[in-house]
Amino acid sequence: MKLTDAMNTYTPALATIGKLGYTIRLLDNEESFDWEAKKGDDVFVASDPLRLLGLISLKAEYQSASRADIYGNMLAAHFEE
Repeated sequence: MKLTDAMNTYTPALATIGKLGYTIRLLDNEESFDWEAKKGDDVFVASDPLRLLGLISLKAEYQSASRADIYGNMLAAHFEE
């Protein structure tokens, strides 16, 4: 299966966020808007539903995990090649 970041994936992303117990709303910034998800003390804001789900997933996966610099390490390894 190939899944691409596109608007046809926004509805499933929003449905998943809702199933996880978050309330979702739009934040109107006049020229654009952001998506906000809240659950308890957790608040996530992103420019689209896929990014919003990504942030929620990161919190679920890494809330107590090591904060190793995976991003920095991958960039360093790439440019050393």
